[in-house]
Amino acid sequence: MSVMFSGPFNQPPPVSWTARASLWLVRAVVFASALVVALALLSAAMVWLVWGVLKAVVTGQKPALWTAFDRYRQFTAQRFTTQRTPRPTGGMSPGQRGGGRHQPNEVVDVTDVKVVRDQPGDAQPR
Repeated sequence: MSVMFSGPFNQPPPVSWTARASLWLVRAVVFASALVVALALLSAAMVWLVWGVLKAVVTGQKPALWTAFDRYRQFTAQRFTTQRTPRPTGGMSPGQRGGGRHQPNEVVDVTDVKVVRDQPGDAQPR
């Protein structure tokens, strides 16, 4: 769809120099504001990075992000290299289905202790 201008030879109407100057001024202000915001974010990131490095050097510990990334890498490497034990099926515990075999993380020996509550405001166990 074309726009028809009023004037000889369908030319757009002339724009005054004040309109052009104000448009240029608005563009310059918007560009300068965007530049200030970008530089502020960049400088904040650099200060945060330098602070983290100096803190790691002084305390002798790795930064938290570094250790989290190391733990993630260790977990994923361990996940694919170790053999997984099958999960129990049918609602039975691993000791019941295994016929006396114990899993590595299974509690085998437990002593039963009755807890006596001395405080008057404590609820009695059912």
